[in-house]
Amino acid sequence: MLPVQLYQDRDIHATTDFRAVFKGLLAGHMGVSESALATRVFPGSAALAPQAGLLRTMLAA
Repeated sequence: MLPVQLYQDRDIHATTDFRAVFKGLLAGHMGVSESALATRVFPGSAALAPQAGLLRTMLAA
C-alpha cells in the first residue's frame, strides 16, 4: 500500500463502524431497543443500522 492510503502513514483505515456491531449484539442478545441504542447507548447513531446476523438463535423443536 502507498503511504497516502494509510492512516497516520502506518495503519489501514477502519472500514467498520463498531457501533453497528455492538448495536446488533446488544439488540439480539440483551433485547435492547433500537431507540435506546440510538439515543442512550450510542447517542447520535440513529442513522447507523445494527449489524445483522451476528448471533445464532435456537429454534424450538
